[in-house]
Amino acid sequence: MGAGRLHEADWPRRARRGCYARGVAGVVIVSPDWTLRALLRAQLLEQGCQVKAFESIADAAEPALEGFPVALLVADLPHDGGPSEVERLVGLAVRLAAPVWAVVSRSSASEPWAADLRFEAVFFRPLSLGELAVRIEQRLRQRG
Repeated sequence: MGAGRLHEADWPRRARRGCYARGVAGVVIVSPDWTLRALLRAQLLEQGCQVKAFESIADAAEPALEGFPVALLVADLPHDGGPSEVERLVGLAVRLAAPVWAVVSRSSASEPWAADLRFEAVFFRPLSLGELAVRIEQRLRQRG
């Protein structure tokens, strides 16, 4: 075994009891904000979840997710994303057959393009990434 690699026995105890231990499918994070993307990914990995994170919806195309069992798509929608970004997100969610949790600004929620969207959950910035990670793990447990 090479340096820096962990055996399952070396994982934190909570990770062994986490999402991997239950065989739960993974989470896909899409966010242009590197801090949200990196910190949420790190928190979910620490909790034992399978996670893939991407900067854009285009980056999260099916080839990048081939063989990855997606249970939840968490998308950070920037205020200037508009209808085209949302259409790409909805298209990806339909192809993956995964529910979407959206992170938006309060002003985005009142935009005309957002009025008819039916996300499973919507979170408003600013938000606690730790709290969001806990809610994601709870959601995965319910699905499991």
